[in-house]
Amino acid sequence: MASIIIPAHNEAMVIGRTLEALADGQLRPGVHVVVACNGCTDDTMTIAESFSHRLRITVLDLPVRSKQAALNGAEAHLASIGEEDDFPRVFLDADIAAPSVSINAVLEVLESGEWLASRPPLEYRTGLAEAPVKAYYDARSRTPEVLGALWGAGIYAVCAEGRRRWQDFPAEAPDDLYVDSLFTDDEKRVVDCLPVPVEVPRTTAALFKTLKRVYRPSAHVQEQGEQTAASSGNTLKALLVANSRSPRHAVDALCYVGLAVAARVANKASRGGKGHSGDDWERDETSR
Repeated sequence: MASIIIPAHNEAMVIGRTLEALADGQLRPGVHVVVACNGCTDDTMTIAESFSHRLRITVLDLPVRSKQAALNGAEAHLASIGEEDDFPRVFLDADIAAPSVSINAVLEVLESGEWLASRPPLEYRTGLAEAPVKAYYDARSRTPEVLGALWGAGIYAVCAEGRRRWQDFPAEAPDDLYVDSLFTDDEKRVVDCLPVPVEVPRTTAALFKTLKRVYRPSAHVQEQGEQTAASSGNTLKALLVANSRSPRHAVDALCYVGLAVAARVANKASRGGKGHSGDDWERDETSR
């Protein structure tokens, strides 16, 4: 058995697309999909419940508007019905239409016993984004050392042993960054399978806001990976080397570093740098 947890707050615009990708008939039998609706005031629950005849799905109605609370609530529900040991477990954002065959591939990798955490590759959709946003993601997509992290794709998964690395999801830390920080590079794997499409922020202002959230200090997140792209010598070197093959790529790299540095500086200069309570959703609305 395996499980997929989808936290959802007012995701009526996208939840149908996400569940449709899972309900294409190729997802392996028995996978339990839990949609954790939290603080919803739209039709998210109704749309999710309409998939009950096509998926093994449970739709929860949680009052607190919090992604981390939704994740914890979904896992508590699985425990309450005796499915706390249903692993591997996939954590999927409500706006990510992950191909079911990619979900299957990730589950198979984790069941092999060689890896503790995994995710599919990603494909950035930048067609409607402003030029600086395209430059940022173009530079990132050409840097394998940066793309190896669990976070940033809107999907990651762990086996039972991997899940024992933490207890509840901490309120003040982005969940994917937090989980990524718990595993070394040789414990996690990006599977070679069909990529998941990731809609990026369309405006530079929206991307900057996202980066401020990413680089916000947290006691629960170790300083590693892309989170220190602006200051880590190894990561910065990898980024510059990977994008040094042409003047255009070099400009992309400078844009990437510039936005990352600016976001970290802005965090230090604001009260937001002290952390976030986690009692609200923080997300980019321009990509929806």
